[in-house]
Amino acid sequence: MYLAERRAIAPAAEGSPPEPSTGATGGIRRRAPLALLALGLTSFFTDISSEMVAAALPLYLAGELGFTVAQVGVFDGFQKAASIAVRLLGGRLVDRSRRPKAVAVVGYGLSMLTRWVLVVSATIWPILLATGADRLGKGLRTPARDTLISRNTGTLGTASAFGVHRALDTAGALLGPLLVFAFLAVAPRQFATLWLLSALAAMAGLVWLVTFVPSDRPAQAPAMPDTEAERTEAERTQPVPADAATASPPLRALWTDRRSRRLLTLATVLGLGTVGDPVLFIALETTGAVSLASLPLLFAGSALVFVVLAVPIGRLADRVGAWRMYVLGHLPLLVIYAALAVARPAGGAAFAALVVGALGLYYAATDGVGVAAVVARIDDGLRGRAIAVFSSAVLLGRLIASAIFGLLWSAGGALPATAVAAGSVLIGLYAARRWSGQELNVWPRM
Repeated sequence: MYLAERRAIAPAAEGSPPEPSTGATGGIRRRAPLALLALGLTSFFTDISSEMVAAALPLYLAGELGFTVAQVGVFDGFQKAASIAVRLLGGRLVDRSRRPKAVAVVGYGLSMLTRWVLVVSATIWPILLATGADRLGKGLRTPARDTLISRNTGTLGTASAFGVHRALDTAGALLGPLLVFAFLAVAPRQFATLWLLSALAAMAGLVWLVTFVPSDRPAQAPAMPDTEAERTEAERTQPVPADAATASPPLRALWTDRRSRRLLTLATVLGLGTVGDPVLFIALETTGAVSLASLPLLFAGSALVFVVLAVPIGRLADRVGAWRMYVLGHLPLLVIYAALAVARPAGGAAFAALVVGALGLYYAATDGVGVAAVVARIDDGLRGRAIAVFSSAVLLGRLIASAIFGLLWSAGGALPATAVAAGSVLIGLYAARRWSGQELNVWPRM
């Protein structure tokens, strides 16, 4: 057993419609299992903590330490590289140990401890240590968390279940930057107290996980028969153990299967067109369209759009196909790069709204939906590692894109940076159209 008990309901096949809602406003609430809601609340508090740091660090790096767009891009890439380095380990631990909650506790606990490093000292080296360790914790916990979600969908479709979780997760991501903005408005430059509040929020998230998410329980061994006749009968009638029936296949199975190979390759190619949020927002600030002090509101705005759209887009993805939704979800990136290319101080609020709205739409259409596309195609014994490889592929592409975008922006300004980023998105979309084939079926007739 993995949680209190394994679900008898398999994840919904991609493209199949979810069951009708039991009410206009209460369908999702009544059908979402308690474990799913508990995981969502764990992520809610953890994301309050994470996004407080994510929203405050660009202010701290640019305002206190004098970082440029290129330096912020390299720093953002460093965080993603740390996460990539350990995600495969997290996925392997989930598949081999069959204890996703235990792996998740370690990951969330490590991230919580890093907040206290910032409380003690926030010079550049402790910041690098803390953010690197935090990304290690995130890389470790993400495959475990997503595996737990995939096994606790209840009567929801898989993409809908991830949408419910991501809505709670992103509600925390919305609240975190708002807390930063309000706090720094009252107590400017009091970053030490801000890191302390972030640490307390991370502790609350860990408490939710440990206390309210059911524990992993391995199956108990059967009692030993007393007599030879009983032993013979037991051997004849004994069922195949669950672990033997679902033995973990090797990681290379992801590459030998054509569908999973194409999916992971295309995820990497599409990731090359995505630039990290801190880099985008610092770039927008350098155009004069927004002030440095308003950056936390940009993080909050994109999170708000994500919260509003996560569940309805998840439901739509269950109907039209998660992979198709994931690919089309990259189209809003073109709006972001176009807005950054022409952003000016005059009309800055409109440019900011375009960037924030399109970014929130992108995340709502890709973040949980992409994992749902993986879950629909991967057997349970390989699922943890498949989720890890998929998210690592996306992050690898984003790492490269953020570094290139920052360097081009600092060296040549907005036009070359946004042109290369938009071109990368178009190449990714063309590749998805050209190579998805019947197995992934991105552009069927509607």
